[in-house]
Amino acid sequence: KVASIDIETNQKHDKIYSISIYTKGFKKTLIISDKKLKNAVSCKDESELLRTFKDKILQLDPDVITGWNVIDFDLKVIKERMKQHHIPFMIGRASWPCKLRLSTSFFTSSKADIPGRVVLDGIELLKNAFIKLDNYKLDTAAEKYAKEKKLIGEKDKGAAIDKAFKHDKQKLADYNLKDSELVDKV
Repeated sequence: KVASIDIETNQKHDKIYSISIYTKGFKKTLIISDKKLKNAVSCKDESELLRTFKDKILQLDPDVITGWNVIDFDLKVIKERMKQHHIPFMIGRASWPCKLRLSTSFFTSSKADIPGRVVLDGIELLKNAFIKLDNYKLDTAAEKYAKEKKLIGEKDKGAAIDKAFKHDKQKLADYNLKDSELVDKV
């Protein structure tokens, strides 16, 4: 069972707005909102969002967690924010914390040690298969292999995400979930 995840944050990456999970039987965005949204689970604040994510991953029990730059960004930020909220970073199949070994070297990939689960980064999978693209952005790979595009483009993406979080949370939830879906399709 594969679960594709993606997060959306503010531009400083010190607050998570939403986390999407796309897997067989569960396709939703967990989002900080006081409104009921389509294909979403509303949480009152970041702490509840992180607890809901942890509980949902443990409940879904995927064998594989995937995403786009999932170790160096998504899991790294989730781990940092869980620490800030005193939530143990335990999303594996054992009762000990997960570890991230982040690498800044071009020749070494970052690793995620999540007991009982394999973490596969979409970017690394393409590069390791010697697949050549103009760039390794999700939008580029999705257009080539799934014939689809992201819902928010690259131009001023951070500002567009902030604006959607403040004024159109349904748009943010849809965008976040689509990114997880695209990783699954690529």
